[in-house]
Amino acid sequence: MSGDALNIMFKRQRGQSAPRAEEAGRGKAATTIGLGIDARAVLVASPYAMTLRQLYYALVSAGAIPKVEGSYSKLKTVMRDLREEGTIPWDWLVDHTRAVFQPRTFDGVEGLLTDSAKLYRTDLMRHQPVAIQLWAESDSIGSVIAQTADRYCIPTFIGRGYSARGYLWAAAKDAVAATRAGKEVHILHVGDHDPSGEDIYRDVEETLRVYAMAIDHGLSAKTTRGYLAREQADAADFTTWLVCERLALTAAQVEEYGLPARPPKSTDVRTAKFTGVGSVEVEALPVGVLLKIVEEAILDRIDVRALEIEEVAEQSQRDIARRIAATPVDRLLEASA
Repeated sequence: MSGDALNIMFKRQRGQSAPRAEEAGRGKAATTIGLGIDARAVLVASPYAMTLRQLYYALVSAGAIPKVEGSYSKLKTVMRDLREEGTIPWDWLVDHTRAVFQPRTFDGVEGLLTDSAKLYRTDLMRHQPVAIQLWAESDSIGSVIAQTADRYCIPTFIGRGYSARGYLWAAAKDAVAATRAGKEVHILHVGDHDPSGEDIYRDVEETLRVYAMAIDHGLSAKTTRGYLAREQADAADFTTWLVCERLALTAAQVEEYGLPARPPKSTDVRTAKFTGVGSVEVEALPVGVLLKIVEEAILDRIDVRALEIEEVAEQSQRDIARRIAATPVDRLLEASA
């Protein structure tokens, strides 16, 4: 939804009665009441659950709040209060950065079969001429773009800033295995448009190329780096099958969608090399727009007809699994005896 559309919605919402949690006598300032109404309007209009950061940027883009860290802190407090008071459902905002480790259990064999039938997937990419790795700079944005990546059985790698070397080595092994199977490998990266974000993308690409070269030739990473330094060579020349692209956030996207930018931090040593239009977090891009960018990038690289054939086969096998799950266990035992 555009900023103008949201502004119109805000005016309409403000003309209505305030949410229950903000009725007169609750001691809330008028600005806090307005922020709650505006936030609720954005969440109602969104077809997706949003992270708090995405909600913040939607409000900034609409001119509802200024782009300062104090606004984010205030929004965080307001949303906590409104959800605790029942005005806004808890699941309208998501936080995928916290995990709970818990064993999965089943209510008998029937439950196992039913769940297995629901979750049944085949590798839709197995007959594709390419292998794709989708990379996200952070947990929050990774959890968003994984919605689209999962649809095509494409893995989403969460870098969490500068990625751990072991994590990159494992990804490079996957890439080498794919190219040995005859596939071209595409690395699609999503991160912030700022000095650190651009340097993180550089680090991912350069490290993946060096590690892939090392693995492909049975060398250590140190030996590979030494060879490249001595020969003044570039790992990209030895990994032409590895195609890397900065999918988002780019300077062109910042300008196209009118995203709010701020000057890069002068204390960041990477700022001197930064040539962007200003620092912008990728969460500033509307969720629907980001998912469309990711999906179009995937569809541009795959054989759509081969994908459709795999999807038909997957659905047929899932139907078989469901019929098995619906069969009483004693009959299954009899059939296998």
